[in-house]
Amino acid sequence: MCNSLYVKANGDLPCWDDVEESHILKRITLAPPIFHSPELGHIRTSFMAGQIPFPGLCERCAVLGHGALPTSLNPSVIQVLHLEASYLCGLSCPQCIPAKLRCTLGSPPYNMSITMLRSIMEQLNSEGVASIQTIHFEGRGDPLSNYNLGALIQLSKQYFPAAVTMVTTHGCYPYKPWITNCDLDILRVSIDGALPKSYERYRVGGDLEMAFSFLRALRDERRDSHSAMNVIWKYLLFEWNDSDHEMQLAASVARELDCRLKFVLTHSPGRSTRFPDYSALKQHLQKMEVTATIEETYPLKIGAGGTEIEGTSAEYVESLLMAAYEQIRSSNLHGGVAYLCRALSHDPGLTRPNDYGEATIHMYLKEVLSAARFPLTLSWLAAIAHEWGDNETCAILLRRYLELAPDAPDRDHVLHDLSEQLSQISKPQS
Repeated sequence: MCNSLYVKANGDLPCWDDVEESHILKRITLAPPIFHSPELGHIRTSFMAGQIPFPGLCERCAVLGHGALPTSLNPSVIQVLHLEASYLCGLSCPQCIPAKLRCTLGSPPYNMSITMLRSIMEQLNSEGVASIQTIHFEGRGDPLSNYNLGALIQLSKQYFPAAVTMVTTHGCYPYKPWITNCDLDILRVSIDGALPKSYERYRVGGDLEMAFSFLRALRDERRDSHSAMNVIWKYLLFEWNDSDHEMQLAASVARELDCRLKFVLTHSPGRSTRFPDYSALKQHLQKMEVTATIEETYPLKIGAGGTEIEGTSAEYVESLLMAAYEQIRSSNLHGGVAYLCRALSHDPGLTRPNDYGEATIHMYLKEVLSAARFPLTLSWLAAIAHEWGDNETCAILLRRYLELAPDAPDRDHVLHDLSEQLSQISKPQS
């Protein structure tokens, strides 16, 4: 709450805690300001003074200590604008609200309106918010329950075009064709299991085949439209879905669906006991030769500032560079460089990078080497440089990659590639 903002579908602004959103700071429709409101000012002032803002509540907060402390009472950058597009959901997951009780527990409206979001964006502009890093449509309901979600995403991009837009959904819907052309950058689909019996144990009321069908249609549409959208399969690990067989099956299905598999260690009842921590799961995945990333729910994490935001940004940049690489390999230089420039605007953060064709990486090499935050930015840029036959630039980028990621799991492979590039450079020119 120091550097981010959470707005519910009905306009409530709750404290971003894990105590069932029990503390509502204000309703944003009643009176401005929003991000620079006295209520958020109290939170920032308290933390800057080394105090907690709400004694008796903050001690029970799962996210306390996860995020950078404020340096300003009126910051101009929002790390995450967390928008609850809808309070409604057709599933009844054990750790959430039963579908039949939603309309009795929450106050309407249950879907965020376009008018409300426009008002929020106008107000943030008037308060001097210069940029938003991530706009995440997620909340107590499922965002795809709101028929206007596509328009909400497009509207948010109109006001803050550099923001990474993200949606988290259970995916149990017929496929919605607008998803690939609404300016959505990351779609995260929560599917906790690769077999119907284990999936339905937590996603009560869900339909595994419908979720897979949704992703299958999305895959086909992304391929036809050459979309750079990053699609993530979020898989909570429980004691009933953590067998080697099911995890390997999930990895196989993820490859077929052209999405990235992310296993999540949870603190919820029924959590997997096979993997006590991040390190144990990482080692086991390497042993099984399963390609997947790993996440932890907040109560399992050691407090850190902005690590989840950085991870989201890194995944988005990687998806853009993957799209650039594929376009360039398909002889679409203009389309590939367009994706490349979009990626460079996020990491290392170039302002309106120019299209220099096959010289683009070389022209910005100094900035990339000095300011790139994510190791995978370096490795994908190296792959693109190699595709263009620029062995020297490729070698320089691979060296920098190994400096940023000295313990990279593909270190041996990268060292081999680097040796190949250096041998090509040293060959006498005919």
